[in-house]
Amino acid sequence: MNIISQITEGLANLSIQTVLQAIGALMVVYLATRLIGRRRDSTVHWIHENVQVVLSVVVVVFLVIRPFLFQAFYIPSGSMEPTLMGPDLSTGRTMGDRLLVNKLIYRVANPSHSDIVVFRAPKRAASDEKEFIKRVIGVPGDTVQIVPDRLVVDGKVALKPSEDGSGGVQFDMEKKGGFKVEGKRASLAVDYQDRPLKVILTRNPLPSIDTARVIVDGKVELEDSSGQITVAPIANYGADPSINGWVYTRSGEVALAVIDGQKLEFQGPHIRINGKPISEPYLRQNGAEVPRYNPQTIKLGPHEYFMMGDNRNNSNDSRAWGVLTRDRVVGRAEVLFWPISRFRIMHWWLIAALGVILLAYNWVQRQIHRYEMAADEAIERTATLDARLPVERPA
Repeated sequence: MNIISQITEGLANLSIQTVLQAIGALMVVYLATRLIGRRRDSTVHWIHENVQVVLSVVVVVFLVIRPFLFQAFYIPSGSMEPTLMGPDLSTGRTMGDRLLVNKLIYRVANPSHSDIVVFRAPKRAASDEKEFIKRVIGVPGDTVQIVPDRLVVDGKVALKPSEDGSGGVQFDMEKKGGFKVEGKRASLAVDYQDRPLKVILTRNPLPSIDTARVIVDGKVELEDSSGQITVAPIANYGADPSINGWVYTRSGEVALAVIDGQKLEFQGPHIRINGKPISEPYLRQNGAEVPRYNPQTIKLGPHEYFMMGDNRNNSNDSRAWGVLTRDRVVGRAEVLFWPISRFRIMHWWLIAALGVILLAYNWVQRQIHRYEMAADEAIERTATLDARLPVERPA
């Protein structure tokens, strides 16, 4: 960790006790130099002015801004990559991105879809309830559906994914070729198989009883010289019960699916909110991994949020520990300020807010300066008048 990282980390984690002790020490110096400064000692006056500036900054930053407005936060893990980078010792990156978190926004409003939020983790997520950072996927009242890869025929699920091949098919969309849909035919990459799964739509998907070949609409679609072709209802592979179809295996590997239907479609992994798929462009940045989902549906109650990391395959989020309650929300990520090369403003309105704060701070400083000037002038006038008064001499 370099010196700048150490300084920023130390300042971000100063305890309130340390801050109050520092303010007390500065107040002592400020009052002492204020009294001594009446003698017009230039050095003391310079110290007095600088201590005043430091004291003002400490009070504003640590007693107003940090508790109620903004706080620095660093990314502790890779769960939000590639949007926000965590530490990576293999590349020498010992600390994650640094953010400015807006703590005021959620005092006047509620989290919205796609907000990147810092919150206190539930006990079932982290026993010490440390702060997590995730993206808001669902808000109160939403029905969140996590949908894995699946083959859809006429809007109904025909083949669903499976981790071990039981009750579904082990798709592999990262394999070369992935999937291809052309009209009423499709080709799907499958884990641990060199050859893809062929899918054909036809009006009469009658099962073949020939163990050496399968003929569909008068054309040979599958052959096996060893005679090890077997057939099973497509319902065994996670199909909607209303779908009529068959799946053929060759030497134990799924090789052909023949289905009764009109429209063939492959749906990649995605999230649906209240039945509608959501757009998540941040999942396609910088070669991010294709999400691997297990199906899940949850209805959110009042004050409940569904949180997910952008690095879907490596994120401890609501899929594992459930919903987040509103009282645990800390703030919204606003500015990525370190490292400088990754500087990014996530919500531009913050610039206007910071401008207002700076203007208010400058106004307060001017008022303090005017008050001190007026006090000094009053002291000088009093001293002058005292010097002009006649001195009564004893008889």
